[in-house]
Amino acid sequence: MDEARIEEIVRKVFDKARQECPVHSRNALCTYVSDFTSLSSKTLERLYDKYIDKKGKVGKQSEHTINALCTYLNFSSYADYIQNNGGEKVELERKKNWKLVTSVSLLFGIGLILFLRYNENGGECMVWKNKHFVKVDCTTNYNEKVFPIDLVRFKNFKEIEVDQTTIFFDEVTGEPLVWYYKSNNGELEFFTFPGLHPINGATLKAITPYIIQKYVPLHKYDSNSFK
Repeated sequence: MDEARIEEIVRKVFDKARQECPVHSRNALCTYVSDFTSLSSKTLERLYDKYIDKKGKVGKQSEHTINALCTYLNFSSYADYIQNNGGEKVELERKKNWKLVTSVSLLFGIGLILFLRYNENGGECMVWKNKHFVKVDCTTNYNEKVFPIDLVRFKNFKEIEVDQTTIFFDEVTGEPLVWYYKSNNGELEFFTFPGLHPINGATLKAITPYIIQKYVPLHKYDSNSFK
């Protein structure tokens, strides 16, 4: 991930938080953003120190962290953010580095070939069916909402059944591996990737020990889980 892009995203996150949070101190803003993302306030404080105050030292950011920040900015992922905010930056970087010009030209050529290939069948999009995304023809009408193809989300985003044996957190980093949506009637749906709910567009929340204890059953409700 481009470091300049990460700084741009972090600045936009805290600019948005200042508009929504009544208190503008570092701690207040970090706590506020933490409440709306799967990130801890400590992680956000380190990002604030490095990119806002220019005094902290933070290593390479994880894909989960950047995706969570993009979700707060109402994008489904980092790839979705780049897709909607990439044009001007690419043009500036082309002027700075002729090597990048060559790379962009090559990628454009490949993209054109893929576009012509897909255009024969109306192009590739995706719709949500049976707890996962499926590829569809963009020109066909569907009852489900049609999304532009996002290969990262297409590959990783699924609805799952969980029980107390499910691995909810990364054993090394402690980062969540499951996200959830709670409906107005109190029912929970669980997903394998952060972002927006594929049907109603609500922001998914990262799993917490409290949610696991209160809502996750001991067993999946099928006969094999009770052996």
